[in-house]
Amino acid sequence: MQRTVLEQEGKARVAVAEAEAQRVLSQAQTDAKAEFIKRREQFDAETQSVRAELREEEKRLSKREDSLDQKLESLAAKERAVDASDKAVNEKERGLVAKDRPAQ
Repeated sequence: MQRTVLEQEGKARVAVAEAEAQRVLSQAQTDAKAEFIKRREQFDAETQSVRAELREEEKRLSKREDSLDQKLESLAAKERAVDASDKAVNEKERGLVAKDRPAQ
């Protein structure tokens, strides 16, 4: 009888230990999931912040590029105007030189 009682106590202790092990395992899984979710949210927040910074930088660079394109177009227009004026002056000069030559 004593052996039966000891076996039953042993089985009960094993059952309690298995239940405790299952509880600890379940808690560890829950904690791991919570930590994963927390880190994922942190990562998502950081990623979102970096993306927002990149969008702002892209906008700034786009504005700068537009500004430079406008300046380049303005300079090209001025260069064309100077070239046209230079050509007109050269033609006028040739006309004056031809006028000043004695007729042959």
